[in-house]
Amino acid sequence: VILNSMIFQDPVLKTSKNYELYEKITQAVKMVRELQDISMSMRMIQFKGLFQKMTRLVRDTAKKSNKNIEFLTYGSESEVDRNLVDIIDGALIHLLRNSIDHGIESPQERLQAGKPEKGTVKLSAFHEGGNVVIEVTDDGAGLNSEKIISKALAKGIIKTSSGLSESEVYNLIFTPGFSTADAVTDISGRGVGLDVVKYTIEHLGGEVSMQSTVGSGTTILLRLPLTMSSVK
Repeated sequence: VILNSMIFQDPVLKTSKNYELYEKITQAVKMVRELQDISMSMRMIQFKGLFQKMTRLVRDTAKKSNKNIEFLTYGSESEVDRNLVDIIDGALIHLLRNSIDHGIESPQERLQAGKPEKGTVKLSAFHEGGNVVIEVTDDGAGLNSEKIISKALAKGIIKTSSGLSESEVYNLIFTPGFSTADAVTDISGRGVGLDVVKYTIEHLGGEVSMQSTVGSGTTILLRLPLTMSSVK
């Protein structure tokens, strides 16, 4: 495709009066683009298989955590490059485990807060422009900004919290080795993972963003190029 584009844009061709050659190259460009579209469609697969795997993961993690979780998935028919699915698999495992282990409160805590005993975790995928967006949402306790700042100051990650916006505070949890967990569990809370998630997604040419409300829950968005061909 690149070579085809270089030929078509070559100054020699543009100034040439050989219209027959120009017409042939124009047709070649069209055919290469069609071939590219066909090859891209052959690489695309639905999220269905990955979502089914995550359903089993959530069920097992909820059981280990002694939490009652309703897991909802949306957009499993959405398509993505099969190579991207393999790479983001680990990122989703960590995010979902994190939501259940640290995001969703215990049944007793939820009842005391006036919430349903059963927590909700949602996994969604949809296309937006030339990107695929994956959302992991929970209706848990949300992020505690004061706790994040306190840990960041104690670890020397920041010298002062003055002037930090809410999104900048939330982004501190993506710092290597950062964790607000009070105890390490066999599920999560080892202080590793979110930094790897961020690195993995950005390395693919994507971006990670987060929204959180204390007492209401957290949403993490992964925005990725639709195909590996978009990744430089």
